[in-house]
Amino acid sequence: LLSNDSPTASQYAAAQEFLESHNARMSKIRVERSHVEQVLIDAEHAVRAEICLLRGIMSPIRRVPPELVREIFLFLTPSLDVEYSPHEPSSILKVPTPWDLGHICRSWRDITLSLGLLWSV
Repeated sequence: LLSNDSPTASQYAAAQEFLESHNARMSKIRVERSHVEQVLIDAEHAVRAEICLLRGIMSPIRRVPPELVREIFLFLTPSLDVEYSPHEPSSILKVPTPWDLGHICRSWRDITLSLGLLWSV
C-alpha cells in the first residue's frame, strides 16, 4: 500500500474497506465533536450568566446605604416652586418619578413607598 505499484485486487479491496471504515469513524468523530462543542457552548453560557449575576451583586449601588438612597430620591424629586411653561420644552422636568424609581428593585420600591415626601410633590 505504501508503494507506487498498482495494488492487487485483494489490496484494493482491503484499501477500500479501510477507507469506508475510516470514513465511518470520521463521521462519528464529527458527531462527537459537534456534541462536545454544544456542551462547551452551554457551559460557557451558564458561566456567563453567573458572571453577570455576580457583577450585579457586586455593583457599587448595592453598597449605598438606604438612608443615602432616600436623600438622592428626595433630591431628584421636583419641588413645587419650579416654574413650568408649556411653551418652553426646556422647562419640562426630566427627572424620574417616584413610580419610575420604585420599579428598579425591591429595596428601591420599599424606599419610595416609605417616603411620603416623594408622593406629595
